[in-house]
Amino acid sequence: MSLNIKQMQQDLPASLFDKNNNSAAESFDYSRVQHEWELGDTIRDMGKTIPAGVSVIRDIAYGPFNDENDAAKATNSKPFGKWNLLDVNMPVTPVQSANTDHSTASAGAGDTATRNNDDAATDDSATRLPVIISIHGGGWFYGSKEIYRFYMADLATRGFVTINFNYRLTPEYKFPAPIIDTTRVIQWLFKHADEYHMDTDHIFLIGDSAGGHLAGLYGCLCTNEALRARLAAMFPEDFRDVPVVPDGFIPCGLGLNCGVYNVAAQFSSDPDKDTPPLRDFLSATGDLSAADVLTNITSDYPPTFTLSAENDFLLSEIQPLNDVLLKKGILFESRVYGLGDPKIGHVFHVDVDKSEAIKANNEESAFFKSLI
Repeated sequence: MSLNIKQMQQDLPASLFDKNNNSAAESFDYSRVQHEWELGDTIRDMGKTIPAGVSVIRDIAYGPFNDENDAAKATNSKPFGKWNLLDVNMPVTPVQSANTDHSTASAGAGDTATRNNDDAATDDSATRLPVIISIHGGGWFYGSKEIYRFYMADLATRGFVTINFNYRLTPEYKFPAPIIDTTRVIQWLFKHADEYHMDTDHIFLIGDSAGGHLAGLYGCLCTNEALRARLAAMFPEDFRDVPVVPDGFIPCGLGLNCGVYNVAAQFSSDPDKDTPPLRDFLSATGDLSAADVLTNITSDYPPTFTLSAENDFLLSEIQPLNDVLLKKGILFESRVYGLGDPKIGHVFHVDVDKSEAIKANNEESAFFKSLI
């Protein structure tokens, strides 16, 4: 069974469609695929633990629900929990106790969770650390902060405060919901930077797979004023109480990992060859170019690290992205891992114990540190 799950994870298109039905868009079974992917992630994470040098503060509410209906959906959502929660992963510093309890209390609505040790409280003399915010993958319809808990804790051991968060998923929610959620996370970060010793001058944004699309697009929104204005005009109600991006915010750098960057290419005139979750996700978007990464990159785009794997089914996405970055004069580094190794596939870097994952995460982290 584990072999089939691994193949399923490495061959996303094959698992997206029920070939026994005529229309992929009509036959897509969200519940079945979510269950299969959750099982695969569970198998991947078996035996993993949070590193001893990392303190995890769980289930912090980063933003309000928009209405009672949103609250009911989020509370009842399985297996992903409430969409407006985030976790903070902090390296244990001299300010913090070496015996920090990695379990924490849940947060109240709109507030932060309470640590189990007082040593981790605010100390203005503490060294502030650069921050990595991760937008998880999952085809725009699956995933949560929980499936990335070991990955984000592992990145924290490299000297970063890391944040992984839940965001609203399709088909219940449509674009630009995850963009709004990302903005709320960044707003939360600025509000609580002192409390968690976060260096707000050095905030990095990473994403993989569908999260790579969202992180790449967010980088566009931060550096393309015309795109921000377009999105605000397209969705005036969505951005009534929250800006498209926080005023003046630009990530110090991006990590775009095994992602989707050419959105238009994912659509087909033949619905049987289409990607139903992406079609559902963008169903409220009349102009697909507003959600595209490649066509919205400007010369102000943040420095970027791009990675993929030889056996990643989205490998073909990385070269066009690199070409645009080069053309626009953007500082970037790019790596393709697992050459000659068919076991190194899509989002391999999340399986943090594997040698290629260690190498990839070290190199991406080193790129970020070179920007500080």
